[in-house]
Amino acid sequence: MRFLSPLLFLTALAGPALAEPPLLVEIVTAEQSSPTRDYTLVGIVEAQNSYPASFRSGGLITDIFADVGDHVAAGAEIARLDATTAQAQRDAAQATLEAVAARLKQAEQSRDRVEASLSRGTATQADLDEAVQSFLSAQSSYRQAQTQLDKAQQGLDDTTLHAIEDVIVTERNAEPGEIVGAGASILELATDGRLDAKFYVPDIGNLNSVIGLPVAITPIDGGETIIAFVAEVSPVVSVAGTVEMTAHLPNDTDLPLGGLVEARVTLDSDPVITLPADALFVTANGPAVWVVDPATMTVSPRAITVASYREAEIAISGGITAGEQIVGAGSQVLYAGREVYTEAQK
Repeated sequence: MRFLSPLLFLTALAGPALAEPPLLVEIVTAEQSSPTRDYTLVGIVEAQNSYPASFRSGGLITDIFADVGDHVAAGAEIARLDATTAQAQRDAAQATLEAVAARLKQAEQSRDRVEASLSRGTATQADLDEAVQSFLSAQSSYRQAQTQLDKAQQGLDDTTLHAIEDVIVTERNAEPGEIVGAGASILELATDGRLDAKFYVPDIGNLNSVIGLPVAITPIDGGETIIAFVAEVSPVVSVAGTVEMTAHLPNDTDLPLGGLVEARVTLDSDPVITLPADALFVTANGPAVWVVDPATMTVSPRAITVASYREAEIAISGGITAGEQIVGAGSQVLYAGREVYTEAQK
């Protein structure tokens, strides 16, 4: 009779005891999709193009001809400064120019007479040189006087503000009787009839794909639906985790500045793989799933990048590819190399 050594005897006993049968689990196929989400957004109507109206030079405001909400036609006067000093400077410059112009005329006539005398032999070249020099000096003085008049006229013109286009007044920052400095905002203006609707949307992937797409916008207190087009998505994320989206409203849209509007937007997300929440487990290195080898029906762990967590599923943006077999229910009792099977393989 042959006896086994103690070590071989223990090994023979341990082998059958440690061998585990395949474990029944749920296996799902990873499928990629680009989920869409519908959002109802509340935004505000703002001017598409707004800017301050200010005087080039400071002074005392005598008149402001527009108030908040007024529509002002291109070329219309909207504000005026006290022009007493500017008018006096302009009048003085005009008088100086007229005097210099008279001297220039006299110098020109003198030069012409000396030229004629020189041709008759009754004047010398030195006389002509002196007359020409006087004429050139008078001519230079005339140019300087003309420049001074132009500057004085500009100073007088700068005491009035005119609308450079059809505008609407959105803010009034000064009143008649105030003394303001150069460049100080008197009124805030916006291009009339060109409005934007601005919304804050969740910071999800692929937001830039909505630029140029139509958005249906409705006044929040009721009214006709307006079709606008997304013009810009801000690259900056707010503290609240949202992104500003701007839609251009049609020209001459009859909506008040600051009015609230509502929009329904369908946004596409970046492609993800969605799996049951049961598939997820956590390792020391982060979230992972069990990937099944179809040839051996054994599992191995795979680290993943989770895009979002939902109540019954997870969206995965990296780590696995479409078509791979993943363990769903039953994943919590597995280890690397464990053999598995499904109900369909019984």
